[in-house]
Amino acid sequence: MRRSYRVKKPKEVFPPCDVKGCEKEGCCRAPKDRTLKEYYHFCPEHAAEYNKNWDYYKDMSADDIERTIREDTVWQRPTWAFGKKAKISDPLGILGEANGAGSTVPKMDKETEQAMQVLGLTPPLTKDKIKRKYRELAKQYHPDKTGGDKGAEERFRVITEAYNKLKKLIL
Repeated sequence: MRRSYRVKKPKEVFPPCDVKGCEKEGCCRAPKDRTLKEYYHFCPEHAAEYNKNWDYYKDMSADDIERTIREDTVWQRPTWAFGKKAKISDPLGILGEANGAGSTVPKMDKETEQAMQVLGLTPPLTKDKIKRKYRELAKQYHPDKTGGDKGAEERFRVITEAYNKLKKLIL
């Protein structure tokens, strides 16, 4: 037969309640100020009363409150805007001037440059800019509009290929 031995934990000793005249144990901690480094010790009844009146933002201006809330959303860690610290490769110039801290945009491959020339586009490129230019040229060179002109059909095919190339890079 096995015997089980229980180790009795010593009873936790709490300081007396910090409210004058209260003889109960101060088992509940409550912060003295916003630094949250020093605490009162209250009994549960006095802790509940203290918590009703506690205001972390007391004596703070609206700007201080806003700053504190914003810092709390990122756990008081520094943040910066996207693309400001890191050097990002942006061959199509989508990010424009915000392309890293003074970094240079690498050269585009020849196919991309040719596709941009066919559509008459210059960096920075956006999805809407490419789509708008393609629609404009498609209306102009579509075989239904040109009455079967073979040169216009070939031009329309080249425009469509260029659009598909750029669309894949942007999307």
